[in-house]
Amino acid sequence: MGRDLLLTYRLMRDPRTPFYLKLVVILALVYFIVPFDLFPDFFIPGVGYVDDLILLSWAVRFFLNRVPATLWREYGA
Repeated sequence: MGRDLLLTYRLMRDPRTPFYLKLVVILALVYFIVPFDLFPDFFIPGVGYVDDLILLSWAVRFFLNRVPATLWREYGA
């Protein structure tokens, strides 16, 4: 997952990466940071963080699976 995050960071900074893909990652990061959750932590301790991590990992996967192949090759993925 660390390699995926580094690749995501590099691709997010590249102006050739489509904006709608960047938006998916940005929205997932906002959801991760905002204190309001789908499953608040005060109902079941620990679960509030799990849904954040699941959504963030899904967004990174979604982003990486849809980035143009030319960018993948350029960044050595």
